[in-house]
Amino acid sequence: MATRKTVEIRNIAYAAVCLALCIVLPFLTGNLAALGRQFAPMHFPVLLCGFIAGPLWGAVVGCVAPFLRYLIAGAPVLYPDALRMAAELCVYGLSAGLFYRYLPKKAGGIFISLLCSQFFGRLAWGAMQFCLNVLDPKNPFSVELIVAQTVAGSLYGIAIQLVLIPPIVLAMQRARLISKY
Repeated sequence: MATRKTVEIRNIAYAAVCLALCIVLPFLTGNLAALGRQFAPMHFPVLLCGFIAGPLWGAVVGCVAPFLRYLIAGAPVLYPDALRMAAELCVYGLSAGLFYRYLPKKAGGIFISLLCSQFFGRLAWGAMQFCLNVLDPKNPFSVELIVAQTVAGSLYGIAIQLVLIPPIVLAMQRARLISKY
């Protein structure tokens, strides 16, 4: 039986691995912004972190990842991209962990948790874009922009997440690598 301290250390290790993946996976798209938006390589580890390490660690990894990636690789651009991504990814990690905590731990519950997390994360992106528009009117804001950049612009990434994340979470459950937190 794992103690609370052991579980917390394991969650920190999972969060560290997910944060490292947030830094490394965008290199698979060649650091090209258009491909990065299409495949959303930083979103995958943040969502996974919320599921496997819990809502707190998912939110922390999501919030820190864009800024750390900027410091290491020079992308995404701090303003406005990293700010929008930090809000979106923070909500991804937080909501993935929260929905996973309260919904059934079966495939359907995991899938619904993932869909809800994707929705709320994209909503956070839009809210941040709106706030940036209020502060700087040169930043465009419209419902069409949000739909184009958050949903239509990343359909491949959404599909990959929906196909890969639930089986990974289920496999980690079967292997007893995820705590109930």
